[in-house]
Amino acid sequence: MGSEAEQPPGPSQRLAELAAATWEAMLAANPLLGTHVGDRRCDDRLPDLSPAGLARDRGALATIADSVRAVPSDHLPPSDRITRSALLSCLDSVLVQAEAARADWLVDPNSGPQVELLRLASYQRVDDPGQGRALVARWQAMGEHLDQYVANLRRGLAEGRVAAAAVVRKTIDQVDGVLATPLADWPLLTPLHDHHPDW
Repeated sequence: MGSEAEQPPGPSQRLAELAAATWEAMLAANPLLGTHVGDRRCDDRLPDLSPAGLARDRGALATIADSVRAVPSDHLPPSDRITRSALLSCLDSVLVQAEAARADWLVDPNSGPQVELLRLASYQRVDDPGQGRALVARWQAMGEHLDQYVANLRRGLAEGRVAAAAVVRKTIDQVDGVLATPLADWPLLTPLHDHHPDW
């Protein structure tokens, strides 16, 4: 006797699958997020800020948002209706920001790369050789990441999209401060001072 045809997932299961897919897409778009919350799978990467990378990430999240909308809320229990609403709110917020092409004009003195990259060593723990290799790979990716960031700002500038003058001035001061700091004192070199005699 042939096996019964596989049944499609019910609405609650489908919603759970989409919630998991959302996390994976968010992590792919911003690997730093995973490191922040203890998901160490992408510790060797930085966000891909190239136009192709940004379009890929935006497309993945938009596809998931459409799939979440296709889950009928009236077939869900109350708790899952809340999950569906929260998931859509999160996805819509990210997509609205992406549509605003923030990468082309956003200069951020609070969490821009001149701040966030220097913070990495404070929360990216290195407890084994694999994590050490991931850290080195991420550090090596910083040059390309910064090149993409600058290329986006130049594209925005050419099209007349710029950040407010006050935040640009503050960010320039921050960059000048980093450049004036002796290389040996850069936070990125902190992991060199950790000894691992058992490796």
